[in-house]
Amino acid sequence: MLNEIQVANKMYAVVPLAANDTVDEIVLNVMRVDLPPFLMPMKVMSMNNTTEFRYEMSGGTRMEYTPLNFRKAEAVQLLVNMVSPFADCVDWFMDYHHFLLDKNYIMLNTDDYSVKYIYNPAGRGKNDDRDIMDFFMDLFLSMEISDEPAYANFLVKTVHKKGATVFTLLDELKATQAAMAKEGFKAVQPAADRTSEPFADVVKKVKEVAPVVEEKVEKVVEKVKAPVKEEKGGGSSLPGIDLGFGDDEDIGELGRLFGDDGGKSKKDKKVKKEKEKKAKKEKPVKEPKQKKEKEGGGLFGGLLGVKKKKQEENIFDEAPVKEVKKAESKLPFGRKEPKRAPVQAPVEEDYGVLTDLPDDDCEVAPAGFTMRLESKDMPKAPETVTLDLSTGPKTVGRYDKTGQKVSDYSFDISLTFIGRTHMRFEQDKNGQVYVIDLNSKNHTYLNGEELMPNYRYPVDKGDTIMISRKYRLTYRVC
Repeated sequence: MLNEIQVANKMYAVVPLAANDTVDEIVLNVMRVDLPPFLMPMKVMSMNNTTEFRYEMSGGTRMEYTPLNFRKAEAVQLLVNMVSPFADCVDWFMDYHHFLLDKNYIMLNTDDYSVKYIYNPAGRGKNDDRDIMDFFMDLFLSMEISDEPAYANFLVKTVHKKGATVFTLLDELKATQAAMAKEGFKAVQPAADRTSEPFADVVKKVKEVAPVVEEKVEKVVEKVKAPVKEEKGGGSSLPGIDLGFGDDEDIGELGRLFGDDGGKSKKDKKVKKEKEKKAKKEKPVKEPKQKKEKEGGGLFGGLLGVKKKKQEENIFDEAPVKEVKKAESKLPFGRKEPKRAPVQAPVEEDYGVLTDLPDDDCEVAPAGFTMRLESKDMPKAPETVTLDLSTGPKTVGRYDKTGQKVSDYSFDISLTFIGRTHMRFEQDKNGQVYVIDLNSKNHTYLNGEELMPNYRYPVDKGDTIMISRKYRLTYRVC
C-alpha cells in the first residue's frame, strides 16, 4: 500500500524515492511532455531533502472497488485495454516491468473500459514476467462473465501455459475480439476514438458511391438540357425523362426543382397574367368610417385613439396590474370588494429529508449494518437497506438498462440518478464501517458533505448518507 494524501480536493498516491534509487530521466521527461493515455498524471515533489512522485488518482474508479461482473464482450474489451499498454509503452521509451500491478492503484473507467496505471520511473519495484502473469491469473479467477462463465477458465489456462507471456495473452484476446466482431458484437470504443471510426466509414461509403452518383447526375443534366417541345394541350414534356407522374405533375415536379416558373408552359403563364389583371380591376373594399371617427376627433380623440391602438397591438402581452384594477366592476351603494387571499406561486417539488424522526426507531439487522429511508416522495426507494459486511465489502448501485444486476445491492432501474456502481461499504477488523464514492456522476454525501471519489470515510450510527443533491435520496444509519 502506498501513502495517500489529499490536496485541493484531489487524491494523490505517493511513491517516495530512496537515496540509492536511480531515475530514468528520459522516461521522466516523456511523462512530463507527452503523457501516455494509459498512465496517471504524475508530479515530482522535492522538499526537506526528499523527493517523491505524486500520482493523481483520477480518470475512473479503483479496480479494487469495482465489481468484476461483465458480459463477455465487455470483459474482452477491458482486458484488451489492460494488456495493450504492455505492448504500447515501448513507443514512449518505457519498460512495462515498471507498472504498479495493484488493483488499488489501477483506475478503471466503466464508460469505455479504459485503464490507467501508475508507472514508477525509479529502478526498484520492477516486476518480472512471472509476476505479471500471476497478476492476470488472479484477475481472471475473480472475474464473473455472465453470458459465458467458461471463458474465465479459458483465460486462466491461457496464462498458465508454458512459455506464456503478456504478448501471447494480448494476441489471444485480440483474436477473440475479432471473432466476436464477425458475429456482430461491437466493442466499446475509447472516448477519444468514438467519433473517428464512424466518420471514416461514412467517408469510405461516399467515395464508393460518388462515381455512380456522378454518372447518373450527368445523364439527368443532359436530358434536362434537351429542347422542350410544346404540345397541343398546352403542357410541356421533356423527351426521355419519365418522372412516374402525369404530364401536369411532371411540370409541377420541375417547378419545384427549378423554381416557381422553371417547369411552367406558356399557357400557364398566360392564365396567370389574366388573373393578375382581373385582380387589379376589382376595387378594394373601403373600411367603415366609424373606425376613423373613433381614432380621430380632436386632441383628446387622437390621444384616445393612439392609446387604443397600442392596446390592440399589445393584445397578447400581459396586462399591467393597474389596468386590471380599473376594469374591475364597482359594487352599488358604495360596497367594497371583499378581500381575497393572495395567489401563491407554485412550489417546486422538493425531495426533502424528514429530520424529526428519532434515531432509535429502526431495528438493527443481524448483519450489523442497516440504513433507514428518510426521504419523502420516493415510492421506488426501499424503506431499509441491509448489507452483510461480515462477508466482505458491498457495492450499492442500480440495475442497468437491460435489467442486469451490476452491484451487490441494486436500486430500481427507474432511479436513474443513482449510478450502476454508485458507492461501496466496507468494514475493518475493529468493526468500523466506511463508505466510498465510486466516482459517481451525482455524488455521495455524508452528513451533507460531498465525498471525494475513491476515498474511505468512516460511518457511524445516526449519520445520513445522501445520493444526489438534486433528488436528495437520504438514508440514516441505524
